[in-house]
Amino acid sequence: PPPSGKVPRAVGTAQGRASLMLHALIYLIFGIITVFVQTPDNVFTKILLGLWMLALGTSHALTARGMHYGPATSTSLSSTALVQAASGALLVIIPDTLALIILAVCAGSGLPGLIKLLLGMRYRSAVAVWRDWVLEGGVLLAVALILPFVGEIGAKATLGVPGGGALIIGVFLLVGSLGPSEKAGAGRTKP
Repeated sequence: PPPSGKVPRAVGTAQGRASLMLHALIYLIFGIITVFVQTPDNVFTKILLGLWMLALGTSHALTARGMHYGPATSTSLSSTALVQAASGALLVIIPDTLALIILAVCAGSGLPGLIKLLLGMRYRSAVAVWRDWVLEGGVLLAVALILPFVGEIGAKATLGVPGGGALIIGVFLLVGSLGPSEKAGAGRTKP
């Protein structure tokens, strides 16, 4: 159990699955759009990335308010929502220079990715979606680490790296939301 002694409720409920499904759909829609955009300019790139971050921030805010995870986890999810929404808003209003777009995307995916990764590892025996949180956090963190190196290639790369990450996350979250209900830590043996 977590250090505070409060164990968050496992997410095998219909509300938990709906939350996971919403995240999955946001990731998949964004990822599919990036596949079909062949020659994006900086303006289109920043607007699309900004809308994606705003949608993710909104869905994390709804999850934090709607689920009964406990105060620490809800606060962490609210922080994730705030960072993503702020990055999304910044992307929509900043000048269309590639360096600023990359910086905003790295902030909007790196910090929330780290939070999700740590939440998944911390609550692996208490929350049924811990694997999804670890995967989502790891991929978002990878996007934030890779993007500065390949983003200078152009707007297509700046859109492609988050788009590829979004497709990976979206598929796994969709499978997790449609899969059989599992109690947190069920079936695992202690080493």
